[in-house]
Amino acid sequence: MVFRLEGEELEAFNASVRSELEDKAREKGLAEGREEGRVEGIELGMSQTQEETAKRMLQDKMPLENIAKYTGLSIEKIKELS
Repeated sequence: MVFRLEGEELEAFNASVRSELEDKAREKGLAEGREEGRVEGIELGMSQTQEETAKRMLQDKMPLENIAKYTGLSIEKIKELS
């Protein structure tokens, strides 16, 4: 059995399909945006932790090379923190 849509029925069907596709795309975009935000938040938190750790190590007068080794920060960045 084959159905043929014409005129207003075809336009209504196309609008319905288009709307559904737009809704799915919007939902996917929101999910991707939330995931991106989570990743950025984790990265920011890790960076802040590295810097706080480096500051404490600087206060304890640890060598810059050791601070860089254990925090993953560059010596230049550690010097900026002091």
